[in-house]
Amino acid sequence: MSSIMNKDQALGYLAAMIDGEGSVSPSSRNMSVRISNTEKSIIEATCEALDILDIEYTIHTYSSGVMCINIYRLRNFKKLAEVPIRSQLKAARLQTILDTHKGDRLVHRPDREELQRLVDEGKTDREIAQIMGFKSHSNVQHWRRKWEIKKVDEHEHVLRALGLI
Repeated sequence: MSSIMNKDQALGYLAAMIDGEGSVSPSSRNMSVRISNTEKSIIEATCEALDILDIEYTIHTYSSGVMCINIYRLRNFKKLAEVPIRSQLKAARLQTILDTHKGDRLVHRPDREELQRLVDEGKTDREIAQIMGFKSHSNVQHWRRKWEIKKVDEHEHVLRALGLI
């Protein structure tokens, strides 16, 4: 099948789809760009644009008839950086995804011992985020869950400060 769009048209079409029908998720658990629609011809044209730009994607069709194009992986996010997204929020979220990667790894993996120490000192997740340079306290919560670091309750914190435990 021959393409109807050239590269510039593909960039413009994809920008319009991301701006109008897309979502950009910079969440460390599920970094993705998604474009959803119920109209098959719209999804096909979006896939054509992605193919022209050599951006890998998957498609999921829900029982409601909504079709969702999912874009993952750093190499694809780098290619999406060329797309002239006009939504400032979505462009900023895409930039957040790019900024949090170094190679194929997340840049900001905290020091486990430091995180444990700050939790043991009774710091809140927001305080820890600020101290460790995270953009959000949800990043702290993610790593605490991943490493099974439990918060110290207020009573235990006072007893530790007094050297009683």
